[in-house]
Amino acid sequence: MTEIQILLDKEANLSNRRYHILQQIKAQRGTEPPHCWGLDDCSTNVLSQCPWRIDCGEHESQVWQEQNPAI
Repeated sequence: MTEIQILLDKEANLSNRRYHILQQIKAQRGTEPPHCWGLDDCSTNVLSQCPWRIDCGEHESQVWQEQNPAI
């Protein structure tokens, strides 16, 4: 096996593990996103602790922001 193939296999394994971790996060975070979901003004500290950060920038967060404008 070539060195590049070994690295590709490692990357694929990490991707598979990441997918399962993301599914666990989504199952535990609940269904109601924070009011700021989808906005790009989070501080690094807030962003690092937000279980919804994995979906920021997705179509669903943009639609949610349009339906729930900031006060």
